[in-house]
Amino acid sequence: MSNSSPKANSTSVTEKPDDGTAHCMDAAPYNRIIFHDLHGPSKTPRYWVGGVENGPWSAENALRKAGVKHGGTCFYCKIKLDKDTLTIDHVEGRTSQSIQNLLLACKPCNAKKGHQPIEAFSPNAGRAWLQALLQQVEERLKKLG
Repeated sequence: MSNSSPKANSTSVTEKPDDGTAHCMDAAPYNRIIFHDLHGPSKTPRYWVGGVENGPWSAENALRKAGVKHGGTCFYCKIKLDKDTLTIDHVEGRTSQSIQNLLLACKPCNAKKGHQPIEAFSPNAGRAWLQALLQQVEERLKKLG
């Protein structure tokens, strides 16, 4: 798995593409997803999934494969998911395909949440997701000085 990310030079601090393309949740299966490259003219992030052959994949496909391979629970109700019950929730709607906008959800929770903001559907889940996202942003800001 090669990473073609540019390196920071000694005169300026630059953020590597993989700094902004890691999932904000640090538990399995989210942490089994590894940034590969920015693909094509649109610079779409692609990912590998630890322990899964072939690839790389889009963010949504990588999370689905990671959930099936490494197991996972619904982010909302915590029920254990399998390949038949696993869905991908677009936290802030389908306007963003970034990996940070995707969470594992069971079919009933994903359907019930619909287009609601995460904190309106589940304040506890919303708090957990927003805190993880904030921590990721703060870590990226520290790298920039």
